[in-house]
Amino acid sequence: MKVLVTGVKGQLGYDVVNELKKRGHEAVGVDVEEMDITDGQACRRVITEAGPDAVIHCAAYTAVDAAEDNVELCRKINGEGTRNIAVVCRELDIPMMYISTDYVFNGQGERPWEPDDHREPLNVYGLTKYEGEIAVEQAVKKAVTFVREKELFEKKEGQWQKLERQRLLNMLKLKTKDKALIEKLCCEVGFPEKAGYLTAVLWNKNEENAGELEPLAAEFWKDTGIDYLLTMLDRGKYLFLGAFGAFQQSRIREKCREMAGLKEGLCLGIGFETDNLMAVAASSEIALLNAEQSFFKSERRIFEIEDGIPEMKKLNPGLYAEFDRILKEDAGKVTAWLHELAEKICGEGFYRQEDIVMLMSAFARLLIQEKNALLLSVEGIDTEEDAEQKIREASSMAEVMELFDRLLEAFGIHREQETQYSRLVRDTIAYIEQHCREAELSVTDIAADMHFSAAHLNVLFRKETGVTVKQYISDYRLNLSKKLLCNPHIKVSEIAERCGYSNANYFSKVFRASENMTPVEYRKENCK
Repeated sequence: MKVLVTGVKGQLGYDVVNELKKRGHEAVGVDVEEMDITDGQACRRVITEAGPDAVIHCAAYTAVDAAEDNVELCRKINGEGTRNIAVVCRELDIPMMYISTDYVFNGQGERPWEPDDHREPLNVYGLTKYEGEIAVEQAVKKAVTFVREKELFEKKEGQWQKLERQRLLNMLKLKTKDKALIEKLCCEVGFPEKAGYLTAVLWNKNEENAGELEPLAAEFWKDTGIDYLLTMLDRGKYLFLGAFGAFQQSRIREKCREMAGLKEGLCLGIGFETDNLMAVAASSEIALLNAEQSFFKSERRIFEIEDGIPEMKKLNPGLYAEFDRILKEDAGKVTAWLHELAEKICGEGFYRQEDIVMLMSAFARLLIQEKNALLLSVEGIDTEEDAEQKIREASSMAEVMELFDRLLEAFGIHREQETQYSRLVRDTIAYIEQHCREAELSVTDIAADMHFSAAHLNVLFRKETGVTVKQYISDYRLNLSKKLLCNPHIKVSEIAERCGYSNANYFSKVFRASENMTPVEYRKENCK
């Protein structure tokens, strides 16, 4: 079979060509030099001359962020270019495969997307890929009803209006801007060029109701008669820009505070007022900085500073080394030291949330590396990465400290249990925990690292713990696998690898011998 593949210089096109060749097919890869897909005649000439049995269309404008500022080029490549190829394939009666994107969906939901799901792109890239889908659908169908065409047109026009408003606000967030383009966009979307402006970041801490925020805010500002722009930021936060007349200026902050009372859990980080559209970026920065402070002061709902951008405090670069020292020299003091540090950070003033999250993630990694058995003891933490993920997702410093309290409690328990052992045995246990993933881990390896003979180490270890080193390794792996099995997102094969079993079959054999059931049966019976 002979297949023509577009976009061969891209990652997807390159891989598709290689995969076709592996399967014994003839692959003809083309890129913009051989066939400019925005040129309909070029598409017809190249495809006709190649005479393929099928076409796989991978070429696209894929710079998602840059697409917001290059709308026409993005549409020309992803929409019109795809249409050109689809039309030629229809005329030549050649099967065509079009590689689209999940950006054609709205990102909501709790299951994987299906091809026939409702499409609602939220950015320029997604919308232009959607246009490519429509082009293919129209090309392969013999007829498209007028009603359907009208529905598509109306929906697309509404989406473009929304995207243009988002684009305008995104441009206003930047410190370097194209003033002429901003003025043009203001005119196109009906947003005032000259007015008083205020930015705010708003979000709902009650995540289950986060989806209600946009229509709630939209209705509120519409009722006030204030023109506004609203766009989604990361993690459910929205950036709001209001444009108001002189008579409203005195009450705009009051109205913002009023909005915070609309719903329990609704929070705001408020910027400053300005009558200069080009100063919106600085106001947005203030609003975002204020919003970040909710991480440290979770009891508050409204955050505002009117006196310019506050000076951001820098963390002491020696904190990591100090944590490491206390952990190794006097671990009993770690909890008090960490809580004192958290209290100081929350009370001192402005810190970047990102800086604090990175520091606390580093502390968590160090703690788990010091005592890997924490992964056996703490619910919801199966790897170092899990701990870091929970810290990144935490909505407040209090949530971060709750996680550390769980880690430190487990750390203290294990530390207390091991005080009865000699330094050699404690080091052996630590070695086993840290090297558990190594399938070939043996007493000989451990003894060599400890500079002892295997026989001598085994005797001492058994005398203090009651089991041999080999049995301890086996028990540790088994207990770890049981915990991991209760995480439905981890495959059995991955668990086998993490726990140091040579393969999934061997893992299943060992597990069955110990528990009288397979890992899959254990998961079904014990991990609801």
